Amino acid sequence: MPGESLSPTLSGDVFVVGVDHRTCPTGLRERLFLSEATLPAFLASLRAEGLDQALVVSTCDRTEVVGWHGDGAEAVARAARRLAALGGFGEAELAGLLTIRHGWAAVEHVFAVAASLESAIVGEPQVLGQVREAYRQAAAAGLIGGELDRVMQGAFAAAKRVRTETTIGARAVSIAAAALQVAREVHGALDRRSALFVGAGEMAEMFADKLREAGVSRFLVADSLAVRAQTTAKRLNAHVYGLDDLESAVAEADIVLCALGRGSVVVTSDLVRAALRRRRQRPLFLVDAAVPGDIAPAVNDVEEAFLYSLDDLENVAREGRAQRDQAAADAWMILRASVADHLRAAAARDAVPAIAALRGHFEATRARLLAEQPSLSAEEATRLLINRLLHTPSEALRSLATEGQSPETLLDRLFGLSDPDRQ
Repeated sequence: MPGESLSPTLSGDVFVVGVDHRTCPTGLRERLFLSEATLPAFLASLRAEGLDQALVVSTCDRTEVVGWHGDGAEAVARAARRLAALGGFGEAELAGLLTIRHGWAAVEHVFAVAASLESAIVGEPQVLGQVREAYRQAAAAGLIGGELDRVMQGAFAAAKRVRTETTIGARAVSIAAAALQVAREVHGALDRRSALFVGAGEMAEMFADKLREAGVSRFLVADSLAVRAQTTAKRLNAHVYGLDDLESAVAEADIVLCALGRGSVVVTSDLVRAALRRRRQRPLFLVDAAVPGDIAPAVNDVEEAFLYSLDDLENVAREGRAQRDQAAADAWMILRASVADHLRAAAARDAVPAIAALRGHFEATRARLLAEQPSLSAEEATRLLINRLLHTPSEALRSLATEGQSPETLLDRLFGLSDPDRQ
């Protein structure tokens, strides 16, 4: 969601150059992915190109160089050259895939990425940690200077506000995430929990990745094909059960995913009751991902058994997406306000040298006057000083008036002439 245009003039240039899930196909994006092991060498290559303030955010959604440089256009060209070399692209070939942002647009984008508003799945909780790690790696490489540090600290603060002031990460938006949400509602924390996959196919491996990320520490596999069961078990470091001993497998599991798809029920209500007795009635969360189902619908009537179909999980995910869309709108309002505050502060910092130069000019004029005419009275010295200080501004104001501009507006803004309390 693009922000409204904010374009104060900043000294130097914040820039972002790279690819993301919107602009670059997955296969090409993978060529630009940087692992934790390969990132330091790439950061060193950016330094060799003359970039002294830069970090790289590289995730499954994006690989982007974020930096600050006195000449932003030149810095982007150098970063693009290194990205092309990284992915084995010709520079012209990669140019058509790159998205380039400067100034306020770059700042807003960095803030939005940290707040997970630019992710393929908006609100992903791990994104802020990934951006913080990118910052840490760049700092370790000596590539974080004052300007880039202020941008990143602003992004971290904005992301924290989005997390604490909205519900953007509170609800699941995919079926796998919905399954995790329900599993937590049934079991609480999932660390030290176990999961059984009845049917060792792609569905099992997809859910296994999510469960492992959530802390599930033990996996069990049962399948009608021993070879498939052994292959999946090897990948998951799982224990294999035969379908003839399914009651024992279910008794050991806290989460059961069935995706066997044999066209007949393999998990009956009697089997679940027997397994629960062996579990001393500790609750059991079951997902039937097979069509036709692997689990008897009557299991839902068994106390302490919680059965969900894929349709049930899709309903949970659909509700989560609707809530997250509203939260995202609220988050963008927070983020835009944070970007505006950051840019105003940056513009104010840029004014400091000009204010110092003005004060220095006034002081130098006063010192010259007193050196030229040391015997002047206070009244005479003050009158002469005013005349000298106002000579050049007066000429400029006359020039503005002849060009049709309003000198009064400028003077009122600088000196508050219409406000008696400021005089």
